[in-house]
Amino acid sequence: QKGEFSISVFPESPSPYLLNGKLMYCNQCESPPEVQPWYVPVPKQDLNELVAPDWDLTVQKIIPFIDSVRFVKEIARCSNVHLQLVEKALRHLIFFDAITFTDIFQYSNVYTIDSQQRVSELFHNREMQEESVAYVSNVPSNTVEINDLLSLYSKFKFGRQLKTVLSNCEIANMIDHRSLVAYGVLRQFLVRIHEYIILRQDF
Repeated sequence: QKGEFSISVFPESPSPYLLNGKLMYCNQCESPPEVQPWYVPVPKQDLNELVAPDWDLTVQKIIPFIDSVRFVKEIARCSNVHLQLVEKALRHLIFFDAITFTDIFQYSNVYTIDSQQRVSELFHNREMQEESVAYVSNVPSNTVEINDLLSLYSKFKFGRQLKTVLSNCEIANMIDHRSLVAYGVLRQFLVRIHEYIILRQDF
């Protein structure tokens, strides 16, 4: 196939080795970030089309369990692969820009709009609108109006939990809540806000 190559190692040997490779474009030069057991990998493309039969066996084994729902430790358990090997395999997929990460889905999570420019793109780009509706709908996609979806995304603000955002929402029963968050994370206009308790020294 295009971009693939094979190199014969020790061709004069009675048992030569064949090294298979695949050339791929990568837009990053830095090492992939560390992967934590509680991260949830989200595919950015069809992983089955990306991975060839001669790819790393660990990558092939965990692909069926990367579903935007299972977290890293659960993927290791379901695939019966050691956690550290799963983390390395996921870093490999990150390098090729095949996946991104989100947090374990909880209705108590807090998200906010991180890029008004990307939200504006969703507002004006017809193709992106159709993509978003199809991605988050759990009913026929022509049932959910893009204006309702845009209105819902605009409710994500600092200090407001996901369950609050979805309360009194007319389309809450017509969309998949995990997909709603995952799409915003994938398109890089939604980011999670983490809250931490700080101990003040003056007490």
